[in-house]
Amino acid sequence: MAKIIVTGSNGFLGKSLCEYLSEIHEVIGVRRNAYKYHDGFKEISYSDLFNSTANDCQLNNCTHIIHAAGLAHKEYSNNIYHIFNMYRSNVTLTRKLAITTKRLGIKNFIFISTIAIHGDNTDHVDSINESSAIRANGPYARSKLLAEACLNRILDDKSSALTIVRPSLVYGKNAPGNIKKMVGIIDLGLPLPIMNFNNKRSFLSIGNFTSCIDSIIKSKKFGNYTYVLSDNESISPKEFIANICKVRNSKNSFFKLNYILMKIAQMIPFIGGAFKKLSVNFIIDNSYVKKSLDWCPPFTLAEAINNEFSEV
Repeated sequence: MAKIIVTGSNGFLGKSLCEYLSEIHEVIGVRRNAYKYHDGFKEISYSDLFNSTANDCQLNNCTHIIHAAGLAHKEYSNNIYHIFNMYRSNVTLTRKLAITTKRLGIKNFIFISTIAIHGDNTDHVDSINESSAIRANGPYARSKLLAEACLNRILDDKSSALTIVRPSLVYGKNAPGNIKKMVGIIDLGLPLPIMNFNNKRSFLSIGNFTSCIDSIIKSKKFGNYTYVLSDNESISPKEFIANICKVRNSKNSFFKLNYILMKIAQMIPFIGGAFKKLSVNFIIDNSYVKKSLDWCPPFTLAEAINNEFSEV
């Protein structure tokens, strides 16, 4: 059994990891506010973590730290204050955690980065893998890339293993962002303009995400690894949304926008970004992570959608 620190324990990814991993391992969640107790795991604040020593009872013999906290770029927000906070959360915090990892003698650091480091489409290539070109467009992707560079520099003396995970868009019943907006629109029963979206995209269920992280923890490998991560199947956004409608027993009708209306929709605040992302190919090749960890996603896309979005 491992003893694991998980940052961002009040966020979608961090909380899901804490709940899943605490069934098998000892888990300590980290969040900004004062700690709370949950079934299966406890939480501490970042100040508790940064001010701790290797002899502190609650952190003694920790084997892994999973850095799942992060601040995403708000759509249509070029506010300098927000961008500053994003870099502080994604880069400065990561650097402090790496230094703390070495100070506490923790041997394994797992960093949840983003697939956006490789760009926002695969129209120029067949798929994205670990060797694909870096195309970090936008403040969020660039901040994650800088965070990766910090980790590689600080943890370069082989005292700690570093695993970087670049996940695709993660979906689940409590997922924030575009997934949450989409489910809200579906539940309103509104007509959906999804007939345009015949391109292919790779998604990642929260169940497959947590399973992969557990496999990394259980792996006997020690060194620096980078993995791109997705479900096994790629699917058109039209099929993805239609399947969610089906398991939620929604009666939404679907229609197609002409070229001009599609371009206008992509400029509408709050939904325009989703339209842009859904209209391009984004396919991920997850063969390396499966071979490296001898792991296979436990859920098919159909099973995951049913598990996460079914109203039954």
